[in-house]
Amino acid sequence: MTIHNLFPTPVYMKQAVGNTLRESNKDLWNLYDPDNMVKNVHTYNPTSSHDVSTDSEGNLFASNIVKETPNFTRFLERSIIGYLMELGMKHTIPFAITESWFTRTSQGKHAPIHSHGNSDISGVYYLQTNGMDGQLALRNPMNPANGNLVNFLNNMKWGEKKMPLKNGLLMMWPAYLEHSTHINDTPEDRISVSFNVTLSRPPYMNTNPGSSAHNRSHLYYP
Repeated sequence: MTIHNLFPTPVYMKQAVGNTLRESNKDLWNLYDPDNMVKNVHTYNPTSSHDVSTDSEGNLFASNIVKETPNFTRFLERSIIGYLMELGMKHTIPFAITESWFTRTSQGKHAPIHSHGNSDISGVYYLQTNGMDGQLALRNPMNPANGNLVNFLNNMKWGEKKMPLKNGLLMMWPAYLEHSTHINDTPEDRISVSFNVTLSRPPYMNTNPGSSAHNRSHLYYP
């Protein structure tokens, strides 16, 4: 092949297994309240949009469930650090999981195209999926350049990437990346946890090489 698609977008995938899977899911199921879910009205078609959990005052995308899920949060924090390390960061830096909420995608529902550009990292964890209830689709960030014929031809194949669905699978990507979920055509609900992460900026970086995922001193929450 003579064409090389350069400058990839770093998408992180981590499967929870064993005790990590059991304890994380136990945390989340204990907190999940199907009666505390409302439709996402911030879309062009809210009647077919998925349901999301709210904070105590009923506000959308203002909750932070990780504050009440220590085992899942530990898995998530370690994964965030792993993501950054694989990208070449030598030491951990302060970061905040600024929002986290449950999403329920019932039959006939979906998530429209959107992004979380006010953060650094966005992601999802699948708590319940049958593997056929509407795949996550990550959109090529070069799609806006389709006016260029070369990009248009390339994006006919690479315009979006459908991602796998599996219980206990965690995925993260740069928050600016547009994404959506396809319609759930099955009679079963897909339950997932979505979240946003903001990273610290210099001069607030922690350069202590002894920091680790077990040392929460490098983390902060607003």
